[in-house]
Amino acid sequence: MREIRHRSILVGVWFGILMILFRPQLHGMDTVAYYAWLRAAAIRHSLDVSEDGPPDRFAGLRPGRGADGVAGLAAGVLHVAHPFMAHAVDFFVNALFLWEWARVNPPSGRDRLRLGLIGGLAATVRYQNASLLIWPALEDLARLRRAPREGLSRLAALGIGAGIGFLPQMIVWRVVFGQWVVGNPYGIAGAGSFDGRAPHLLEVLFSTNRGLFLWTPIATFALLGLIGPLRRTCPRWAHFILAQTGAQIYIVGSWSAWSGAAAFGPRLLTGLFAGFALGLAALYEAIRARWGMRPVLALSGVAVAWNLILLARYGLGDVPRMGPVPLTDLWLGQLTFPMRALERVGWLIQGLLRQDPLDGAPPGL
Repeated sequence: MREIRHRSILVGVWFGILMILFRPQLHGMDTVAYYAWLRAAAIRHSLDVSEDGPPDRFAGLRPGRGADGVAGLAAGVLHVAHPFMAHAVDFFVNALFLWEWARVNPPSGRDRLRLGLIGGLAATVRYQNASLLIWPALEDLARLRRAPREGLSRLAALGIGAGIGFLPQMIVWRVVFGQWVVGNPYGIAGAGSFDGRAPHLLEVLFSTNRGLFLWTPIATFALLGLIGPLRRTCPRWAHFILAQTGAQIYIVGSWSAWSGAAAFGPRLLTGLFAGFALGLAALYEAIRARWGMRPVLALSGVAVAWNLILLARYGLGDVPRMGPVPLTDLWLGQLTFPMRALERVGWLIQGLLRQDPLDGAPPGL
């Protein structure tokens, strides 16, 4: 009962913050594009967005004229045909896939069909999520050597499920681009190209331009938990999560737009954090067993404070929305920002409630 109460408090705080910061307005390239997709599918009952004209016609719509679009933007299922800004849905489908994969071992053909369906749907959210299917496919191929019929049936079920799950995306491609399979839909939209021969692996991990470890230090501890405690206690889980982490870093690093452009942190790796949570939990359990809860609470508090401060700085323009950030500004700014913010608390409150927090920003914040 106590745990349920604590979770309810966290959910209540989250909703309270959301109510303060949420602005029911369509602005920017991505949300306007979402409205075009929503209008085509939900209003005109068509997947062809060409009739909606240039996206600029929808800019600045507010409730009354664009309430249907705003309501649709809150339902992530309508976003899966678009490759950008699907972060919450991306996290969800990765967590769902991991849960379904770990739930049954050994799996039946029906289990593999369900897992393939989830994997196919995950690939419609972000195409890079197709890598989720590699590990269970390798498991089934290994099973072929010991039990050929069982391994083949599981592998076939996985493929059929993945095909069904990904079919809606293929239908959209057929309607929009005239072909069932598009090699690089990002390139068609002018969003860069892929080169697997020279991936930006170090940049994805360590760059001040949204690098994983510099923008999200808690990921370092999560990986330590995966490599250490979780690999000892549950090697099957650890190996899958580590393999998926490597695959995602390679895929993202192979993209010329590996940083995600305007983004708060490594947004293209959002799906990995479902697995990172398990690594962090294993590390916390190992720390608790040896030193008690105080180090766990301290690490959690510092990590949460770091992220909230960085989020405030990002939202208020203290760090640039895109591009590299000098390391001293990124890290030392975390220490100086709270004091600078306290000196301007009145402006901060007004800035958070304004449509654009960057308007009228005082110098030096």
